[in-house]
Amino acid sequence: LSTSMRAELRFEIFRTHLLSHQLIRVWANLGEKTVRELCGDSSIGFVFLQGSDEVFQPGDPCDSATYIVNGQVIYTQEPHYAMVKSSVRTDLSNGVWMCEAALWTKWVHVGQAHAHLETQLLRLPAARLMDALRKNAVLREITLGYSREFHRRVKAARPPNAIWPTDLEVPFTAFSEIVEALEPEVQHRIGLDALAHAHRKGWDPFGAHVEAHQKLRDEVMEGRSVIILNSLGEPERVVSVTALQIKGSAGTFMQLGTKDCSSGTISA
Repeated sequence: LSTSMRAELRFEIFRTHLLSHQLIRVWANLGEKTVRELCGDSSIGFVFLQGSDEVFQPGDPCDSATYIVNGQVIYTQEPHYAMVKSSVRTDLSNGVWMCEAALWTKWVHVGQAHAHLETQLLRLPAARLMDALRKNAVLREITLGYSREFHRRVKAARPPNAIWPTDLEVPFTAFSEIVEALEPEVQHRIGLDALAHAHRKGWDPFGAHVEAHQKLRDEVMEGRSVIILNSLGEPERVVSVTALQIKGSAGTFMQLGTKDCSSGTISA
């Protein structure tokens, strides 16, 4: 097979699994050729495990993200090697990404994982991901912003403001949360792409109005909301809301005046 044909076939094999990662879905929408070339390298591929086979051990360096295609993986953390007070076990099944932090940081495993049943995994090496970006400036800009924000949140993930990061989760790194923190130009690219898909799907969060699509586009361009595609390729509208609760020890936020209870006189 030619290199391009091989890459095309491998892309079709891996497509559903890779596109469950929302950033790679953006890649595919804005530069499908880049994702095809990404899949053409043999470093990306399936791993097949039997029950009890090891996936990774704590303390080992990690340079790949891993996706569970089929089967079940058990992830555990123990107090003698992880920042936990007691043993923690998490059962993982199809459709879960592990170790995304390895794509954007120098990651070391902080837990142990093994296959519970016959399991199929997909490995995505960080080096190959970065190499694929060389030919696409738009995707490189988006991914650079995403990776910087992810890295910042790995560094900030610690008590009392957040839990420690694990091989399964880094606090506040949901795709929507990261996109909200990116530069407006990057948000616009991601949002307009999602809007194009929303229009084709007939998605209308404002109701069945002729001007709904334009209204939502204006919100995106003005930075009042962010539109993304979720892991299933469905559009979602994200709006930042800040809730404040201000308290004082005396139960009073601001004193506007005083009242003389004996005379009933109020003075400012």
